[in-house]
Amino acid sequence: EFIYDVLTTHEQMCNEQSVSAEVMMEKKLPPVLMDKDQARQALTNLISNALDAMPQGGTLKITAGSEDLNGVRYVFVKVSDTGPGIDEDKLALIFEPFFSTKEIGQGTGLGLSITRKIMEEHGGFIKAESIRGAGSAFSMYFPQQSEEESQEVKCWEYMKCGRDKDATAKC
Repeated sequence: EFIYDVLTTHEQMCNEQSVSAEVMMEKKLPPVLMDKDQARQALTNLISNALDAMPQGGTLKITAGSEDLNGVRYVFVKVSDTGPGIDEDKLALIFEPFFSTKEIGQGTGLGLSITRKIMEEHGGFIKAESIRGAGSAFSMYFPQQSEEESQEVKCWEYMKCGRDKDATAKC
C-alpha cells in the first residue's frame, strides 16, 4: 500500500522527466512490523534520488518480495533506476551523513543516512548496488514478523512507553 502511495506523489515528476515507473510485487508478502510514515519517508528518499539520477528520462523500477538471508526471512523493497550509476569508490560512502554525489546545492547528503537509520530502527538494513553507466539499485530489508509474533501484544502496548506514538522512543 505505501509503495503505491509514495509512487503516486512522484507521478507528476516522472511524467515531466519522461521516466516510466514499473512496480512488481510478490502476490502474498509476509507481514512486517513497520512504522508506515517512516517507511514512506525512506522510500520517498530512494525514489527522489532515482529521479534525480534520470533527469533526461529512464525507467524507475520498484520490486517488493521476500528473501531469506542468514537464516532470517526479510521483506524487501528494491528501487532501481537506469541513471548513470555511482562510482565504486563513492558507493562505500553514500550512507554517511552530508556525503552527496550530487552537485553543490542539489542535495543535503542526508537522505540516504536517514533511510539507513530508519531501516536500522526497524531491525532491518539497506544495501546499494550500482554499475557505472547502467544505474543503481537500493534495497530496504524489513524483518518478517512471524504468525506467532503478530498475535502477541507488542512490547510498547504492554509497557505503555509511547513508542507507538513516537518511533524515536526507545523501549
